[in-house]
Amino acid sequence: MSKLKGKQLYDSTITQAKLNLTYPIYDYDAATKYYVDNIFISAVTLNTNQIITGSKTFSNPVIMLNGLTVSGTTTFVNTQNLNISDNLILINSGETGSGVTLRYAGIEIDRGTSPKYGFYFDEGTQTFRVGQTGLTQAVATREDSPITGNIATWDGTNFRFNTTLSQASFLSANTSGNFLSANTSFYTQAQANANFLSANTNFSQYSTTGTTQNISARKTFTSGITISGSTFIITPSRTIATSGVTGTIGEIAWDSNYIYVCVATNRWKRSAIASW
Repeated sequence: MSKLKGKQLYDSTITQAKLNLTYPIYDYDAATKYYVDNIFISAVTLNTNQIITGSKTFSNPVIMLNGLTVSGTTTFVNTQNLNISDNLILINSGETGSGVTLRYAGIEIDRGTSPKYGFYFDEGTQTFRVGQTGLTQAVATREDSPITGNIATWDGTNFRFNTTLSQASFLSANTSGNFLSANTSFYTQAQANANFLSANTNFSQYSTTGTTQNISARKTFTSGITISGSTFIITPSRTIATSGVTGTIGEIAWDSNYIYVCVATNRWKRSAIASW
């Protein structure tokens, strides 16, 4: 770009057009810069601090080599993709209080006409929360090294699930978790449909209404059992070869010729059945 020294600017009638120059000419020496054609400019300098007012549009990429500080209430980034090379993003920077003064800090997702979803830290409950704005749920965390096969229980002190309770301990501690024992079976009072824990520590749920289910292990009902309906089925058939076969009092079996009833320990009686 061609330039003229300040001592050469003695004729204010000289214009850019008269000099046949492509770019405006300004005086390097004067305190206030002028184009040769007397148009006042406010140039962006390279090595001094400046306050620049008004909106500025940059048609080409802008590269900041020594950081960028943006002050104000809202910053808009109108791009399809935002790439950040840093491995950490600090939210709620500059907090001067103890904790998040505004209670929540996090990220929200604009879903157009549908409610926003977000991921927040809630200072009031000391939990991370996720879900629809206003209807978020706490995020449950766990210990760093869960124990395979153990049962997760809530640790209210550290706000997480721990797996320090083994299945065997869970079954033997009948008062823990409001579990009641009935021989080798367990049930909880918290469910209308009793939840049974079989003796092999596997969970099985038996519904009281509406469905047909197979129960693989023997269950003992200490207060009796009432069966409502027109049909009672014992399957499969079983032949008691002799009256001294191993059996428990009250046990019932059948085959195509007899009904067998165990009347005492290892003592059976039978009654013949016939067609009519």
